[in-house]
Amino acid sequence: MNAEIARCEEYSQMARDLIANQKSTGALYLNQNMDKLKSFYKKEKCMQDLFKTVDECMEKFKVEDKCHSTSLRAIKVLRLKMMNMELFVKSIPDMQVVVYTRDPRATTASRQGYRSSTSDRWRQDVIDLCAEMKYDLEAMDYLEKIYPGVFLLVRYEDLVEDTDAIVTKLFDHAKTPLREENLQFMEEMVRNQEGVKTEGSDPLGKWRTVYDVSDVDFVTEHPECKTLLQRLDYT
Repeated sequence: MNAEIARCEEYSQMARDLIANQKSTGALYLNQNMDKLKSFYKKEKCMQDLFKTVDECMEKFKVEDKCHSTSLRAIKVLRLKMMNMELFVKSIPDMQVVVYTRDPRATTASRQGYRSSTSDRWRQDVIDLCAEMKYDLEAMDYLEKIYPGVFLLVRYEDLVEDTDAIVTKLFDHAKTPLREENLQFMEEMVRNQEGVKTEGSDPLGKWRTVYDVSDVDFVTEHPECKTLLQRLDYT
């Protein structure tokens, strides 16, 4: 497995070369038997198309100019493992990190479209997500001892239920004054999320109405999830 992982960069470079050659000649020479390379080609093509779209968007809305005009830059990063954060914290001394969590049972239900027909998959995916989150929080605990005051743990549920308090805490953590327009913007963003704070509804507990109690109890008491849910006060 390690040898295969080590070849990933080699396949990625081969895919980049193929795309560069295709752009210059208009032809694609790809051995139809090289299934693995085809997968890397599709991934690289997707990423390059994505980068092109992002560049066009940034140019259209002058995002770079706006970033250079402010002393505060906020970046949302998905799926970055906490163990890899130390390099960034070392490189950017004034960096403040917000660790944003959501109940893994709700997250998984949302990803799967709140379909009860996927209950077996839901249980396994919740357990896997619990393991990832627990590992990340353990890494955060370790890094907090080395870099005190850098990390702030925020729950999605708290942002929905008490937007003003959490936004105030976020700006305090960023050592940035909170203006009224900032607060109003965040309140509007939270309100505009589908199903959030709709009168008579319970969007945060929607997932509980989809799956059997036995499935919920199973993941809640599972060793990978139990301590994590208790730590984050998810009952």
